[in-house]
Amino acid sequence: THPAVYQNPVAISYFGDSVELMDGSVWTISSFDAYIAAGWYSTDLVVITPNHSWFSSYGFRLTNQSTGESVAANLTLGPITPNYGRYTHWIVAVDYYYNIVYLEDNSVWNMSSFDNNIVNQWVAGDVVMIGVNDGWLSGSKPNVLINVAMLNFAAGAVSFR
Repeated sequence: THPAVYQNPVAISYFGDSVELMDGSVWTISSFDAYIAAGWYSTDLVVITPNHSWFSSYGFRLTNQSTGESVAANLTLGPITPNYGRYTHWIVAVDYYYNIVYLEDNSVWNMSSFDNNIVNQWVAGDVVMIGVNDGWLSGSKPNVLINVAMLNFAAGAVSFR
């Protein structure tokens, strides 16, 4: 997996309804889960995963690796580029034929062929966040790339050049 998958919350609103991660991204937390996020600390490790709930208007989950708790979340503000270099990444090239995405840190992403229609919408310069694939194909594609401009994601596996 990619090291940028683990982040710390740097700011949590008093009521827990908003969380800012190390990359500068800001997440709106479900009102049902806000009390959980309100108890998180800046030393906790957090990962982003897709939200698999059919009846939720929240596209992602933030999961606290220190406590095992997770909250439903939507991306409110994308990461700051390039201020947080290790956590903020962008696409430098896309091989649409082989479904491969190249990032500025020399990582090469073999994306799931099932997500071909999503990756075909991505272009060089798009900012991406790296999350964990906890769903289908997670064994062979353990991560997700979250395209900040499109607010969509695709499963993939990383290697470095």
